[in-house]
Parts: sequence; structure tokens; C-alpha cells
Amino acid sequence: MTDAAVSKVLGGDVVVADLLPPSGGGLVRRIAAEVRADKSALIGLTLVVFVLLFSFVGPLVYRTDQVHTNVVIANLAPSSQHLLGTDDLGYDIVGRLMAGGQSTMEIALAVALLATTVGAIWGSLAALTGGALDSVMMRAVDVLLGIPGLFIVIFLATAVKPDVWTLIGVIAVISWLVPARLVRGESLAIRTLSFVEASRGFGARKDWMLRRHIVPNAIGVIVVNATFQVATAVLLLAYLSFLGFGLPPPTASWGGMLSTGLNNMFNGYWWEIYPAGIMVVITVIGFNLLGDALRNILDPRLQER
Repeated sequence: MTDAAVSKVLGGDVVVADLLPPSGGGLVRRIAAEVRADKSALIGLTLVVFVLLFSFVGPLVYRTDQVHTNVVIANLAPSSQHLLGTDDLGYDIVGRLMAGGQSTMEIALAVALLATTVGAIWGSLAALTGGALDSVMMRAVDVLLGIPGLFIVIFLATAVKPDVWTLIGVIAVISWLVPARLVRGESLAIRTLSFVEASRGFGARKDWMLRRHIVPNAIGVIVVNATFQVATAVLLLAYLSFLGFGLPPPTASWGGMLSTGLNNMFNGYWWEIYPAGIMVVITVIGFNLLGDALRNILDPRLQER
């Protein structure tokens, strides 16, 4: 079964082409044009780029020691030597924010990739298969969604030794459920379209329809949800670190900085808590705004409207 065969049955290539998102250079140009025209998209992209550059390029310019403590310079106020001061262990706050941004973004991006991939496969397979298997697969998702996500995350975090890989797995355990339901709903609508019905009538395999029809037309939902998954993972990691279940010292994390800074804020050391909180807020807002912009670009039905 080929695209040409399906298109011929439908009376031309334009039917399939119009329902698929743009690809290659056309997609890049559409994204660039949309970002330039949409102020919220431009703000979101700017915030995301800032966070990534600050976290991964910043340490190459602003070098600090984030391994060895130095209590001699603990709790120093912001100055020309330490732009945002130091914490109770003598770590430079700016350097700590950069190191925390690296660990936070690495975990959040990995969680988004893993959770979105698993959820998209699960939801699209359930919708394409239908029947009893669909019911069993989605009831499993409903049961897990009925359990408070934060409770599951904290329980798993206490049961295993926290490190980068275990935190990725722990957060991904609950993060794949939402994309699974969203992709299933989108796939149920897509499988009723004429070219999908024609593919089924010609005996196309389910894996072929999944690759060529279901996933390409659900790409808007998948990509948008992936950006939201990054923001959600940042918040969940901050929760865990704030409660003491995050990355162990001396590894930095924004949630850990919030937890430590809260104890010292009442001593007047405001610089030990506000910067980390601001970075979390900036990251979440940036990825949410970027996700909304990508939805407008990649969803074929929104393009038509």
C-alpha cells in the first residue's frame, strides 16, 4: 500500500498533502514567520533560549567552583565579585543557578522525550486497534491517573536512590499518561478521515498507517504536549528537590536552592531564594508560550481556520 495508491482512490494528491503538516524547509519558514508575527511566541522562544544559554553556555563565561564549599565567604550579599551573592556553604549563587539549570533541563528534556514517546505510542495503538484492547489499555491509564501524581513521584523517589536516571524514570512514570489520552483522542478522530479509511480498505498494515497517517497528523498534539511536559517536569523536579528527594549534594538544582534559601530568607538573605524561584517561573512560562505557538503552526486544522 503506497501513498500514491491511496491518493489515486481519493481523486488526487492534494487531499493527503493538505492534511499533513509542512515538512523540511517549509516547516522551518512557517515556524520563523509564526514566531515573528506572534509576540507571545517570540517571548516564549526568547525565554527558552535564555534559559538554555544561561545554563549550558554561561558556565563557560562565568566560572565558579560548585563542588567545594567555602564557609569563609558564606552568605555574602551581591557584589561585583559575586553578582547574586553566595549561599550558606559559600557557593556563588549565579554559578549555582547555572549548575542547577543544567541538571534541571537535562532531566526535564529527557522526561519530555521519554514520556511523550511512550504516551504517543500507547495512545495511537489503542485508538488504531480499538475494541477490547483499547478498553484495557485506556482503563490502565485511567487507574493511574486516579492516583495523585505527586504521591506516586514521592513514593518512588523514597524507594530508590535519587540520581539523574532514576529521577527521569520516576517523573516519566506519571508523565506519559496525559499524552497517551491526548494522542488517543486525536487518533480516534484521524482514523475516521477518508484517506485513512481508504488505506484500511486497501489492506494497509496498522504499523504503516501509524507511521504515515496517524502520527504525522497528530504531530501538533505530540509536539505541543512535549513542551508542556518539559514545564511539568521542571515543576515536579523542583517539588522533589524542595522536599529533599532530589539530586544529592553537591549536585545543584533549583528546587534544592529553594529549600535551602527558605531557611535563610528570614535572616535577610533574600538572594538565596528569589533567583531560583524566578528561574523556575521563567522556564515554565517560556515552554508554555512556545508550546502554544507550535500548536498553531503544526495543527493542520488550526492552519485551515
